[in-house]
Amino acid sequence: MIGNIAFIIFGLSVCIDGKIVDTEAGRVDGDTLDIHTGHRINTWFGIPFAKAPKGDLRWRPPQKPDPWQGTRPAKEFGSACPQLSLLITATNLLFDNFDEDCLNLNVHSPEPNHVNSPPKPANGYPVMIWIHGGGYSSSANVQYPGHFMASKGVVVVTINYRLGFMGFLTTEDEHAPGNYGMLDQVMAMQWVQDNIARFDGDPNMVTLYGQSAGASSAALHVLSKRSKGLFHQIICQSGSDLTEWAISPPDLIPKWYTQQLVEDFNEEYPDWNIPTNDSKAMLDSLRTKDIWEMLEADNVTRKPGWISLGFVPVVDHPHRPRDQAFLEDTPFNLRDREDFDKDINIISGLTSEDGSLYVIAVLPDSLDRGYNRTEFLERLTILAYDLSYNDIYEDVTQAVAFEFSPWPHINDLDANRQKFNEMFTDAGFAIGMDLQLKSHLKHNPNMYQYCLGFRSTNASGVVPEWMGVPHNGELPYVWGWSWLQFNENVRNQTGMILDPIEWNQEDAEYADYVMTMWSNFAKFGNPTPEPVWNTTWNKWELEDRKYLWIDRDYQEKQHYRVHELAFWQEYMPTFINKSNGDMGEWGPPTKFPPSTTTPAPTSTIVPAVTARQVTDEKERLRNATIALGVLSGTFLVILLILAGCLVIARRNKGEFA
Repeated sequence: MIGNIAFIIFGLSVCIDGKIVDTEAGRVDGDTLDIHTGHRINTWFGIPFAKAPKGDLRWRPPQKPDPWQGTRPAKEFGSACPQLSLLITATNLLFDNFDEDCLNLNVHSPEPNHVNSPPKPANGYPVMIWIHGGGYSSSANVQYPGHFMASKGVVVVTINYRLGFMGFLTTEDEHAPGNYGMLDQVMAMQWVQDNIARFDGDPNMVTLYGQSAGASSAALHVLSKRSKGLFHQIICQSGSDLTEWAISPPDLIPKWYTQQLVEDFNEEYPDWNIPTNDSKAMLDSLRTKDIWEMLEADNVTRKPGWISLGFVPVVDHPHRPRDQAFLEDTPFNLRDREDFDKDINIISGLTSEDGSLYVIAVLPDSLDRGYNRTEFLERLTILAYDLSYNDIYEDVTQAVAFEFSPWPHINDLDANRQKFNEMFTDAGFAIGMDLQLKSHLKHNPNMYQYCLGFRSTNASGVVPEWMGVPHNGELPYVWGWSWLQFNENVRNQTGMILDPIEWNQEDAEYADYVMTMWSNFAKFGNPTPEPVWNTTWNKWELEDRKYLWIDRDYQEKQHYRVHELAFWQEYMPTFINKSNGDMGEWGPPTKFPPSTTTPAPTSTIVPAVTARQVTDEKERLRNATIALGVLSGTFLVILLILAGCLVIARRNKGEFA
């Protein structure tokens, strides 16, 4: 174990003005900071990688920025993309710079000539590009201080991309094929290829990493020919291309959400009179509307409890020519026919209670209390009803209850609540992670899995014990948020506030542990080329499924929830098909290895919806999504923030002391 990090150097944390670099578009002037570990980091903030997607450029692929004359200051963050600001103010309380001119990135690079910097390789430092999460609808690069990861000898690039309906609206035709946010990410990756060598980075060693929707984004780039050659590895934190919420497939008719959005606008602003039966006229009209009025109307007119699946990545071919499309087919189909970049190395993982925030969102009373047997079955029946296409919810309830009841303690309140926690973690994250690993393993053995269960000893006053390490719980360790308390200059530069959790030295050491392995993967394609804290992280293989358990008893474990994943992927498809014979086959893929070492009796994913079912099933599909808690709409972000606020409020009242 590393023991004491050199916090005594805190007194040397200073900001040194000036670091000028010439990019393809023009000159930028950044900053240089010394951090508490003794490392010197160069930073450049708010560098544009595309033109402002305003006016006629709304809902069009990004374009390279116009060159500028003179030297552009790059000492302050650029704009965040338009959104509700609640998620960003959680870390950057005073940040209020939101604008459509938001396609900018930040660069954090070790100062190669500093005495404490890791030696610069001949071709430059490896590069890590961060894609933020937030349900494709919230967050920005301003929330992620790359200084600390950069001190490990990598160049860290944090990017923005268009969000919500501005980034993912589609009419499913040539007028608005969708995926603008994903194409923004591709443009940022291209900027890295063209410019990062000037910032001491190696364009031939690029790792994408992201969390939640950012993790799914990184995984989707593995499937996209538009992204091929722009990166070489990915780290997926609580998301993959094979999670159900990663995209909105054609069978869900994504353009329906655009239609609903425009109807909301017309209801809120009758004088807008936006055409609804002509895609071109609709888009022409929308390009003239005020973004903030649209965001307000989108929030005001949404039905209570309705969580949109619409404004996420979609299959944009054939609405775009094949060579211009981001996603030619669904992830399941592309992987089924082995049409993806097989050379990409992968780390994929999750937190131990990734689903607990979603339990609160779907079952709000779970925040206060657990459930007895009767209450457990009542809530499970409601969820099963929403998940069933026909009248088989009672059978589904019985099957799931048998699998997930806390035998023999079926009236244990906390144990029953914990079972919902496990179900939501499986449905939202573990199933997609498992399918991703099995698909990729057939072609590339360089894959690693983790589960992070480390929880700060000071977290209990903020996050109830039963929630464990919830969604987002790994971010403080990947980004070294616990190090902010030792680096006032970084806080001043970024505007980030100290977390409600009072991080301690143990948290800082675990942040060092995680950042060391993440940066090792970027450098070597192996998170532990040499043991880290006497631990070797071995590759994931089907026969033993080794994964790294990241907690105080950090160790290699095997077979992450293999029984439960077999239940969801193998038993339930067979069970439902037999219970509902006219439902048809569950969707692709058919070529994935099963969750066990024996052949699977049927296909291995959750049910796909056929086109003939869509009209009658749209409301039920939304309900099913709510039930699973794997969502990507603005309402979810609000719901989770409100849940977090409720937790903090009760902490302040002493209820969680």
